[in-house]
Amino acid sequence: MKKILLTLIISAAVFLTSCTSELSVQAYRSDGSRISFSTTISEQITNIVRELAGAEDFEIFSEKDAAAMMTDLGLKDVSAQKESADKITASGTIGSLKDSQLNATGIIERTENSMTVRIGPEQIKRIYGLLDNDNQGYLDLLMIPAITGETLSAADYRELLASVYGPSFASDIADNKIKIRLSSPDGKKTSDFYTTTGEILTSAEEQTWSIDW
Repeated sequence: MKKILLTLIISAAVFLTSCTSELSVQAYRSDGSRISFSTTISEQITNIVRELAGAEDFEIFSEKDAAAMMTDLGLKDVSAQKESADKITASGTIGSLKDSQLNATGIIERTENSMTVRIGPEQIKRIYGLLDNDNQGYLDLLMIPAITGETLSAADYRELLASVYGPSFASDIADNKIKIRLSSPDGKKTSDFYTTTGEILTSAEEQTWSIDW
């Protein structure tokens, strides 16, 4: 159960059941990159997860779990740090995108002078397919439209979650703000993009964020 949130964060890099989230991807001169993330979980979501786990002292964040998940996706030189009871950061490198698990998701696309992050129904389905049965079950609890095949707006998705988990939890999920930062190999050029979990999980079209240098 403790991997439910970290699976979303690391696998999709933007699919977060959290209050605030940030993903940073810096390109390398090769087709590799450095990926880092930070996320903070709201008290409401903490309470829901602990209720599902059946333990009041359930530890949602684990540095070991975060590092292991990134390693499973093919990242190297992985490190993770629990900055507080509700915040964790982690980072790692991809020496070659084509040799990593992330390549199978189609999330990151590279050329010699550009990098694009893509998130849409197909990418979400591919991520879902890479997960084990337990983690697929955790995502099923979120009733993600891209996985269920149901067509919903972000507002409708919020109402669906609210009917099951309550309005506060639904808002934390659907309205969660996500910052995506893309950087050039030399770090001199950076582009920031902003979206929400609800927009990503309900979009019928692929969303893209790019940087060139």
